[in-house]
Amino acid sequence: MSTVPLASFERLLGDLTRILQASEGALVSHYSAETAPAEIRLRPLDWPIEPALTGPAAGIPVTHTNPKQPAAFHAGGDRADLNRIGQSGPGGKLNQNALCQDCPERMYPVRQFYQAGSIPVLVVYFAGSFYADEMRRDLSRTNRIGTDAEDELFERMLQSLAVRPTALHYQEFVACHFNPERSSPADWQRRARNCGKHLQHTIETRSIELVILSGPSAVMLLGKETAQKQVEQPGLFALTVSANRPPIPALVLRSASAVLALESRRKLARQQGQTQEYDHFKAQESRIKKQMLQSLQTALQRWL
Repeated sequence: MSTVPLASFERLLGDLTRILQASEGALVSHYSAETAPAEIRLRPLDWPIEPALTGPAAGIPVTHTNPKQPAAFHAGGDRADLNRIGQSGPGGKLNQNALCQDCPERMYPVRQFYQAGSIPVLVVYFAGSFYADEMRRDLSRTNRIGTDAEDELFERMLQSLAVRPTALHYQEFVACHFNPERSSPADWQRRARNCGKHLQHTIETRSIELVILSGPSAVMLLGKETAQKQVEQPGLFALTVSANRPPIPALVLRSASAVLALESRRKLARQQGQTQEYDHFKAQESRIKKQMLQSLQTALQRWL
């Protein structure tokens, strides 16, 4: 097998450089008029401030009705066609989010963006990617809210309250995957507004009586400030999903990924023998998990 001397490669590279620089409209000349990649100042994605929906009526007390009474939202249309909205129907009927054309820049729709439950409680979550360095696979056909670890954490919390994870409804918001490298805060805000109709559709047709918003989905729906306030001061609030409908009780929870990040930091501190940091992360993790459990217990008390 013949080999090419290194000197020959060096000459070829030198000739190629001169050709590119000398050619009219060459790539190098175009590049020289632009900012070099190494000089581009990157900044983290800033969350949109404005809510995607009408927003929560903060401070309005939530009154629980008798679970045997009719729900505030009544189903409309053919219920048979709405069975398992997130799956293809008879004859290969496309999913609701796959049929939506509101966001032409999407990469592809979430494969199973909705999973039906048996009690009128809807968990709204986001398992997609906001940052280029954390591209996540679509696990919606096998998992509920994200990765195996995220599902396991949320299931443990529900099971500690004697609630079957399969009893709840689940819906991903937003319901499509997008390229995070080409997405601005305004893009995410527009997508959330467009996707609000799918959430409203589920609430109405499934007679949902409680909405649990998790992490990024809460930020996109409520706006950054309101979502953060609801996390720091947990409790039920009245969420307005439509100007023509009465508010519905809702709860904001930290995302499972955020709690798992705390667990990882605690374990790392222990491995590195950082006693002070370990104690800090352990106390913080314990406080947050206890708070989440108490919030879930209060919100789900009608079905416990």
